Amino acid sequence: MVTANVFDSLVSGSDKLEIDVNQAGGAAVTATSGVLDVNAKEISGSSAAADSLEAAMDTSNNLVKTDVLRINGDATAAANLESYTNGSANIPRTW
Repeated sequence: MVTANVFDSLVSGSDKLEIDVNQAGGAAVTATSGVLDVNAKEISGSSAAADSLEAAMDTSNNLVKTDVLRINGDATAAANLESYTNGSANIPRTW
């Protein structure tokens, strides 16, 4: 005899199996607000890719630093967006 949600998830496939994670890889899991702390050693099987991503991160706000050269394949659209957001050009009105 199993609870309804266990039966529904394992047998009929109509529900998700609820779990609590206390350990992963034999070590205690730490979490902040329900988000698992992750230390990525590889991306796509490459430690160099993980290192490159780390180097590209702005650690003050955890955003990836990037330069946008094209928007939808258009370099002018990217330049216009930059002008609109940095205040050097007015945003065109479409009404």
